[in-house]
Amino acid sequence: MHQLRHKDPLGKHARHAALAIEAAIGEETFADTVKASVGVHTQVPILYPGTRSFLHNGDLYPQIEGGSFSSLSDLISEMTGGKRQDLTFNKTGATGVVGTAAHLWLVNSWPVAGAAGGTTGSGVARTSSSQGAFSFTNAAGGDTMHLIGGTFMGSVGTQTLVLYDRLWDMTHTMTVDPRSTDGTAPSRYQDSTAAGTVLTGEVTTVLPASSPTVTFDYVDQGGNSTTSPANTIRSAAAVNSSPFPLGQWFAQIDSADTGIRAFQNSANGINLSAAMASGVVTWILAKPLAFIPIPTANVPVLLDGINSAMNLVRIIDSACLAFLEIKGATTATNWFGNITLCSG
Repeated sequence: MHQLRHKDPLGKHARHAALAIEAAIGEETFADTVKASVGVHTQVPILYPGTRSFLHNGDLYPQIEGGSFSSLSDLISEMTGGKRQDLTFNKTGATGVVGTAAHLWLVNSWPVAGAAGGTTGSGVARTSSSQGAFSFTNAAGGDTMHLIGGTFMGSVGTQTLVLYDRLWDMTHTMTVDPRSTDGTAPSRYQDSTAAGTVLTGEVTTVLPASSPTVTFDYVDQGGNSTTSPANTIRSAAAVNSSPFPLGQWFAQIDSADTGIRAFQNSANGINLSAAMASGVVTWILAKPLAFIPIPTANVPVLLDGINSAMNLVRIIDSACLAFLEIKGATTATNWFGNITLCSG
């Protein structure tokens, strides 16, 4: 069995849950999914049939969360009472390197390819109205919106799909160093709920064969101005992929911090050890919402939210829902399915 990164937090219950998940999705997919959560300081559920567990910074916790629904009957009533929304997707990823993360924001066909990164220096706060986001209607009347389930299928197996809220992004031409940032903040998670928000990146023009380091001036989950440790840029990182090393899909931040609210207003907001000869990266503030293991090619993962996950992930009003893939194979993957939301 894959060893969790820390001491098993809930003893035999977590060990039994880990064994069950590993038996269902395979050791390699389970290991990749756990690894993807290391450094994410918030509860992110594993969405897979029969699984009622979430990951937190590499630890597995078996738990069911009821969201804002008072009972299963209440959930069924809301689902059948007009508060259900089904969001379909069909995305074609690119070829890539095993162990890298590849964003699906800029690829077609549905939702349509996303808008390019926000204006250099200030970026742009993303919402459900942004080009490339899933369009949905916010909860009304004091209700909250939740991810209830869905269907997820990939043409290539042994991969993990990550659903996240794309909070903010900014274009950076990597020949410019340092790159100033003006402190423009996202519209969501601007308090202690920023715990778990990560800084990732998406290459939009292939990077050259060099590996400088980069630091980031950011505002942490508590509102404090901080500078990250040096992060390595991956040599020759391809378009759509994360610019960080294999197995690292987001930047390392100060060990005392658990998340990022925004970049600082700083002349050295993004500070490379040396400017690169070419290449463009879109820097992204992202809130991971769910890990979806895809162990087998062309076999749909069906989540009804009642007999399976029941994690009921909260979807904040105007969230900019997007996907990235943790590649377990070099082959390009065709992704199909739908996401089911319900408010209550």
